[in-house]
Amino acid sequence: LLFIPWKIVLGTVGDTATVPENICEVLQNYASEVEAGYESFWYPYLALDDSLSTVVGRVPSLWSDLALSELQGLPPFGSTAGLTDWFSSNCAEGESFNNLSSSSRTALVAAITRAAGMRFLPIYDLLNHHNGLLNTKSWADVAGDTVTTTRDIAKGEEIFMTYRGGKENTVSEIFRRYGFVESWPQYWSWTDRGDEDGGMASTVHFLLLPDKAVTINPPDSMLSQIGHTALHLGDFLASSENHNQGLSADQLIQFSQAGQGLISSLNSTAEEDIVLLHKMEHYLSRDLQPGEMEQLRDLISAVDYRIRFKESIQTAIEVA
Repeated sequence: LLFIPWKIVLGTVGDTATVPENICEVLQNYASEVEAGYESFWYPYLALDDSLSTVVGRVPSLWSDLALSELQGLPPFGSTAGLTDWFSSNCAEGESFNNLSSSSRTALVAAITRAAGMRFLPIYDLLNHHNGLLNTKSWADVAGDTVTTTRDIAKGEEIFMTYRGGKENTVSEIFRRYGFVESWPQYWSWTDRGDEDGGMASTVHFLLLPDKAVTINPPDSMLSQIGHTALHLGDFLASSENHNQGLSADQLIQFSQAGQGLISSLNSTAEEDIVLLHKMEHYLSRDLQPGEMEQLRDLISAVDYRIRFKESIQTAIEVA
């Protein structure tokens, strides 16, 4: 499908896969190529980068504390700005992200959302992610990176890659890093802090599949397939049903209680959030300043995310 020699991979040294030890150097080189515009060898590739677009939305790493607070403590809770803070401290002499040049901001967001080990692979890293419909795989050797299909792809069918897989592929982590909610399989996870009497904290997790099929406490054997192989939905649904049937009544009750406890601890219901979301979306048609529009879109994204989290938990409780 695609072969990318190392010499045209932005971020590598010469015609090798080696990346400079100084990460700031890689990002500064990317920013310089952005500034070069038409003169850059990589211009056709860089011109497709919409990382800073206010239309497609921003990744949570760029959100304000106000937008993060709209997550209501749901993961990814706390600061999501570790990478932007690191860049400011190590590469920009303490300059805040918002005060950086457009090219530097573009370079950093591209690194957060697209780089593979600080390597920018033209065309391939612009493919969309979908672990449920994954139809490509890639591998690297001394010559470059090769991308092949995992099955026949019909004319007009979208080509997908994977950004993350396995146990690390929680919906929250995908959202934190890339700013969108996985279509399917959605791997939801949170930490149940126990009761106020010192109960032990535990991880609660489930998979949400098409047609509201749910796998409660999914086993590693299922999670390890995500992002690493093409999923056959029928087989995956059958495995999910067999797994759920093997769970004890106590396990199902414990899961339901944890889900209900989380929902009841939040400041609003999914239904209330939907009403709020519609009101916020109405403001998009107003004449807002660029900074105000970015803030509004961040807030909308946060509210939409928490709606999905709450509705998914409710679906899982109903299955349990």
